Amino acid sequence: QPHSLCSMALRSHAVYGCTSKLVPSLIAAAQSIRGLHALVTGPLDMEIPSAPGTEFRLLCQQSSVEVKAGGSVTVAQLKATGSWTVLQSISPKGHPVTSVHETPSAAHTPGAKLTLVVPDKWTSLVISTCGQPVSVAKVNEARLSVHTQGGPVTLGQIRAHKALINTLSATAGGGAVQGVEMSAGCVNITSGGAPVTLKRLVGQQVEVVTGGGAAAVGALYAERCHLHTGGGNLEVGTLDVSIEANVSTHGGALSILGLDGQAELCSGGGPLETHLHGKVGDVRLSTKGGAVQLAVSPQAHVDVCVMGQGQVECADADPKTNQQEGTRVFHFKPKPSEETRYGQLSEGHVVVDSQGGPVQVRLEGWMEALQQRMANKAVQQKA
Repeated sequence: QPHSLCSMALRSHAVYGCTSKLVPSLIAAAQSIRGLHALVTGPLDMEIPSAPGTEFRLLCQQSSVEVKAGGSVTVAQLKATGSWTVLQSISPKGHPVTSVHETPSAAHTPGAKLTLVVPDKWTSLVISTCGQPVSVAKVNEARLSVHTQGGPVTLGQIRAHKALINTLSATAGGGAVQGVEMSAGCVNITSGGAPVTLKRLVGQQVEVVTGGGAAAVGALYAERCHLHTGGGNLEVGTLDVSIEANVSTHGGALSILGLDGQAELCSGGGPLETHLHGKVGDVRLSTKGGAVQLAVSPQAHVDVCVMGQGQVECADADPKTNQQEGTRVFHFKPKPSEETRYGQLSEGHVVVDSQGGPVQVRLEGWMEALQQRMANKAVQQKA
């Protein structure tokens, strides 16, 4: 049966033109199965056992995928039209595996969908499609891997051990990724030219790469993170890292509305805006000619060093100028009352290298910043 799966993968690639990335997935799934036995072949409308620790491998070539949570603790539900094969086995590591494979058909119904309802916890998902959308409502204490080859991905509440989302496509550029909450020890999101939008992102190691698409994250908390958009705009509401962050856009606008920790921010020519909070560490800002808007919280203890001879504006601190090195340094220190209120604050060092772009440095509290953003948003809506 593993040999027939491999044959099916190669045959479907030749007949239906599915990109070659899915074929190794099918072959690997077939080769890793032990004690393989088929449950059903044909359309799906069934309940199957789903013990804690079960991994579902969904291999779809024509249908979209929707995964819902909230079913029975030990039973999963499958429903789909078309031709499918469901197989159950034990992986080499001893975990239960349920593989659901779609057989391509020339009589495929447009808009066909595979629906899977799984228990709330301990169910891992490995999903592959050939450009079709994937929606996952919930993953809790398990693993999530999604490859769509251009299809969009919609995520609900994801609290995984490891999360891998890849929508890259050799022909379509990549699908959009949209989510509410993503939390995992290791997070990797890649989406070609399509945008990535997440309300909350938490992890030890976090990587988000969009190629040319924009990226927007409401709040990001991590030990280490790497964010890159290629050319699209990048916006993070709150960025808090315990070790370091590397954020770049290669020409798009870059905005970090609240920054704590150590970071290197580079816009590659686009404008850069960030607000330093009380626990900011060593930060380097570079724009290759783009304008810099740097706000400093009253709770921050930080030295801001502006490189070069470009235009610099700061009404809240007098610079110490070193003409020989071509730098201007602005020193910000919180009032004793702020130190008492917020505890021991770190001392940050910020280097700004705009390579000729204008630089504005100002003292601004979070309430002032919020009011300004709301005012700007109202102006944009009127326009």
